[in-house]
Amino acid sequence: MTKKLNLSQDQQNQLKPIFQAQHQQAKAIHDDASLTQDQKKEKFQALRQDTMAKVNGILTPEQQQQWQAMRAKRQHGTNGDNQPPAAAPQG
Repeated sequence: MTKKLNLSQDQQNQLKPIFQAQHQQAKAIHDDASLTQDQKKEKFQALRQDTMAKVNGILTPEQQQQWQAMRAKRQHGTNGDNQPPAAAPQG
């Protein structure tokens, strides 16, 4: 992410604690046996949204667009060429 978005050292220093906190909170949600699966899903979604808002506050508009594209590719399973992965040859 650092190289792809060409983050400055200041941006890296600001983002590191955000992602560390997200990781710790996600682990706490995952390990909380008192929550139902639906409750965990809701909490994970809220955590992602909160993290995105914090990150977007640090990134430039151009970096925000690049980061959104990177996340979209990862969520949709596309490769670096913005194409879906090739299907395995049949028979």
